Amino acid sequence: MSARAATIQVLPASDGLPPFILIIGEMAIEDVPAFANTALPLPNAIVSLSSDGGKVLAGIEIGKAIRLKGFSTLVLDNQTCASACALAWLGGAKRFASQSARIGFHAAYMNTQRNKEVASVGNALVGAYLNQLGLSSSAIAYVSKAAPDDMQWLNFDEARRYGIEVSALPGADKSTTMGGSTSPAPSQPAPQVATTTPGMSKPPTASPPLALQAPTSPTQAVKPPAYFADYPTPFLHPGPNAQPVFDTQGKYAFRTRLRAAASAGPKFGGRYAVAQWGCGTSCVTGGIVDSVTGAVTFFPGTFSGWGSVDSSFDAVQFRMNSSLIVLSGMFNEVAPIGSHYFNFDGSSFRYLGSVLTSDDFRVQYGVQRLPHIAR
Repeated sequence: MSARAATIQVLPASDGLPPFILIIGEMAIEDVPAFANTALPLPNAIVSLSSDGGKVLAGIEIGKAIRLKGFSTLVLDNQTCASACALAWLGGAKRFASQSARIGFHAAYMNTQRNKEVASVGNALVGAYLNQLGLSSSAIAYVSKAAPDDMQWLNFDEARRYGIEVSALPGADKSTTMGGSTSPAPSQPAPQVATTTPGMSKPPTASPPLALQAPTSPTQAVKPPAYFADYPTPFLHPGPNAQPVFDTQGKYAFRTRLRAAASAGPKFGGRYAVAQWGCGTSCVTGGIVDSVTGAVTFFPGTFSGWGSVDSSFDAVQFRMNSSLIVLSGMFNEVAPIGSHYFNFDGSSFRYLGSVLTSDDFRVQYGVQRLPHIAR
């Protein structure tokens, strides 16, 4: 799956329709920040895809960005969206396909000197991504069952059978469209866009030229919900340090970690010792101990899913002279992944907002207040 950068173009909103983001051509890693730059300022959009594939990580990360933004995805008449492109299409909050669309899946692979070999790591990443999208285990198996040299073409019957939600454009025969079963992967170039979209009576614009230059500048750093300097703590506890108060069974269950942190002294917010412990692979949670009173307050949840980052990654960031704490990952194992900002007000962690990111935190998609954290 050697890949060149795709063409990414925005067709502006018109006639009450949202903007369209066109992705045409093979997907490369550099398309991830390019797509993020394109998508970030748009409150709503439909992503129209036409690609024979590309790098599997590019498809996954673009799909995650689509889902984080709540965009819909679309494959139009006579368009092919296969391999990495199909993974990106699955990221749509709503998915659409027209009558002659071809949406195909196969197992992730790596090229060797002799042939294409199934890549277990790549398929594990695909499985984790599809699990985050809420697909069933049978759907995940369906997406990756075709061999690297074959293609599993999706149709509406199979989509229903495996719980892959997709809506047909008007006029589509839901039992025969979107290809058949397993067949060789396509090699023809991606066609141009020239058809209607859901709820429309006319095309949004003329077909875009395929030679458009895709943006390649890196994603700009997103302004976070807060900085450590925004929440200074003038009080610095001089000691001695109080031992933790175990006034509930839950706190007593973590007595060893909490006592060790309390003995080490305050490191956060001028007076709080910080204890951390694992909650599974790439998962952390913990609590703080007030060095003056011994009161124990647990972190607001668990933070997980950062296994693709190097071993030195710190999912918990805080300062001695600030009451701001940043906890990174998926909150309570619920996507999306990102860095979540909290201010500790002396009794509880007050949620300020999140910077949503890719799994490796190298690409930032924007700031949001996530309802499942804010409640």
